[in-house]
This record gives sequence, structure tokens and C-alpha cells, in this order.
Amino acid sequence: MNALLTWAYSKYDIEKGVDSLIKNSLYQHANNFPDLWYGIWSAPDSYIADYDENAGEAFYHLPTPICDFPIMNLNAHATYLLGIIKIMGIEVFYDSIVIDTKIIDSDFAFISSLLSIESSKNSLQVILNYEIQSDFYLKIRKPKWWRDDSKLVMNGTPYKVSKSSNTLESKFLIIKIKRQKEPIIIELS
Repeated sequence: MNALLTWAYSKYDIEKGVDSLIKNSLYQHANNFPDLWYGIWSAPDSYIADYDENAGEAFYHLPTPICDFPIMNLNAHATYLLGIIKIMGIEVFYDSIVIDTKIIDSDFAFISSLLSIESSKNSLQVILNYEIQSDFYLKIRKPKWWRDDSKLVMNGTPYKVSKSSNTLESKFLIIKIKRQKEPIIIELS
């Protein structure tokens, strides 16, 4: 459940968010508790705190046999993926997808079957890899390097970015995405 904490951190302090994501990874648990067979490739809902004599183990609860079946749920996987999505700043609304990541000005790649984001110090690529069934807006936080002469290209065609004094539009690039069956590739440079 620490993915919710990771999400909250990422809203206000991206470094704490990334640190929380790393601390809650199965990789980190495996490094800290190499003698436990679980917590390496799957895990229980939670662990006993590190100040207890059974630190890192599954918790003991009579009605819920977590110690007997310490890998029989998906929270360790699903909530961790949620934490990654929230660090990326991806939010989905009925009429838009917002990419409001605070790490947009560094080198990273987030790759999923539906949406991928690749960033470097002076470029950003977003791929929407699914059939667009209705028009919507894609709102991308402007990278620090974005200038008036920067370019936005959608599927190989330059896209005109409108200028506005609107607060939202001054912080975000707002792109109208039209219904189509092919993937959409958006490149900022």
C-alpha cells in the first residue's frame, strides 16, 4: 500500500517519491533480507517492521494466514506499478490524459503497451499505442528546455502550439488528439 505514499510524495517532492519507489521494490527487500524466500519475486501485503526481531517477514494474523501463503496476492506487483505510473505523473480523465511528471527533464524511459514516454535532456517522445476511439486532449507538462522556437511533431507532421496566457496552457502543451486506429507518436525538441 506504500504506492499511495509514493504517489503523494511525487506530487510535492519528486525525490522523495522516487526514493519511496526504490525502498518499496522487491529488489530492495531481497537485498535487505536475502535469507527470506518470499519478497524476491513475489510478496505478502506487508512486512514486519525492521525494528522487530522478525523484520522483513510476513506478519502474523490468525484469521489471515499470511505467513503460510506469503505470496498469494497481487498488491506487491499492482501497487508498485501504480507507484511508477504516478511518479510519471500520468493521470487519465474523461476528456484528457495528463503527463505531469516532475522528472521530465532527465533521461528516462517509461514503456508500457498503451503509453510510452522517453525523455532526454532536450527531447521528449510520447507514444499512444492503441486505437483512439474518441477525440481527447493530451496535456504534457512543458520541459524546462521548452522555448517558443521548440518543435512539436505528431506522426511526422509539425503541430502548431497555441500561445495563451491561460495558467494551465502556460505550464502544459495541450494537444488535441483525434480519433484514429494507428499509434500516435509525439516528439518534442
